[in-house]
Amino acid sequence: MTLLERTGDPDGQVLRLLLAAVDFDRFLAEHPDVDREAVEEYRRQSVATQPSPSVPRGGSLVLSTDGASLGNPGPAGIGAVLADADGTVLAEVSEPIGRATNNVAEYRALLRGLEEARAFEAADLRILSDSELMVRQITGVYRVKDPTLRELHRKVRAALSAIPAWKIEAVPRERNSRADVLAEAGARRAVTPGGRS
Repeated sequence: MTLLERTGDPDGQVLRLLLAAVDFDRFLAEHPDVDREAVEEYRRQSVATQPSPSVPRGGSLVLSTDGASLGNPGPAGIGAVLADADGTVLAEVSEPIGRATNNVAEYRALLRGLEEARAFEAADLRILSDSELMVRQITGVYRVKDPTLRELHRKVRAALSAIPAWKIEAVPRERNSRADVLAEAGARRAVTPGGRS
């Protein structure tokens, strides 16, 4: 039985509402007696949602992704928001990824978002990112020189090949604000209690 099931919130609905209203990092800092690991496990299980049977499969979806690094390289996090064509949010992801550069975090966010899109069997996917570099690398305008990014690029292209139709575009940061907030939250969680990871 998962922690979400034990708390009576198997779909993570209650936690998603709380995450929208409460700054958990601040709450945990103010309440050191709270079991941080249990809260983090609960957040991971609920923020990365599983498709509900009532959500139509194979439709047009919009994926917004962002990566954040505090220090570049430094503690890093990823954020992704998957929505249907009407803008209804189907899934959100906010995860720490340890120490990484911002570019690595951008790619990791896209990979994680593509996992969610595949879970919803996206037939037509519009991807929005504020990383012009990554978008131009994915579309082939720029070459990928860095070996770490080259491997991530290969994984992204493989994941995209499983989606019948897709388009990726660079957008201003303000049009990607929710994914940005989720990525920053993930990066803050990558910071260890004694300082930066």
